[in-house]
Amino acid sequence: MFFISHGKIWCSKETPEIAMRLIQADNHSLNKFRVLGSLQNSPEFAEAFRCASKTRMNPEKKCSLW
Repeated sequence: MFFISHGKIWCSKETPEIAMRLIQADNHSLNKFRVLGSLQNSPEFAEAFRCASKTRMNPEKKCSLW
């Protein structure tokens, strides 16, 4: 439920024009990348959703800050 809630919070769909405006005017990442970027680096996400190794949502090299 944690990962589903996380995705729902940032769920959105922008037209290419709106995305370009957001990129130019907002200093935050687009919502798509907030979800994909954080979850694809989460071993817990890959385990919970049984993502195959070396796929987009379970890459071999993951970014870790701590």
